[in-house]
Amino acid sequence: MAVLSSLEPKQVFKYFEEISSVPRGSGNMNGIADFCVDFAEKHGLKYIRDDANNVVIYKDAAKGYESAEPIILQGHLDMVCQKDDESSFDFEKDGIHTVKLLRVSEGEGLYFRVGRRCKRNENRNSKRLFWRRSG
Repeated sequence: MAVLSSLEPKQVFKYFEEISSVPRGSGNMNGIADFCVDFAEKHGLKYIRDDANNVVIYKDAAKGYESAEPIILQGHLDMVCQKDDESSFDFEKDGIHTVKLLRVSEGEGLYFRVGRRCKRNENRNSKRLFWRRSG
């Protein structure tokens, strides 16, 4: 279900929802590491994956920027899982269902819901790098 499909930039939120659908609680990293490796392979990108499921993906510079300093974007693949006691949600098997993007004030990030509890994206600063628009 593409809850965020009306948001811009469309490709960023498309990939965010795809990533959110992959179960990836702490200690359950294989699926999200597989997702990242598949993404790299589909896009012809070089990657490294280690035994701890850390994934590094390399992308060549855009035309005209080949001599520029490299940029590194880093973020966690896993997430801290929390839910209401009465929820039947299984973090080992279920992906997160994104329900709404709240932009209450500068510094707010994505929120998503499991049961009635609303969890803020704990790693919002690294992911926001992808959402900021220039100018």
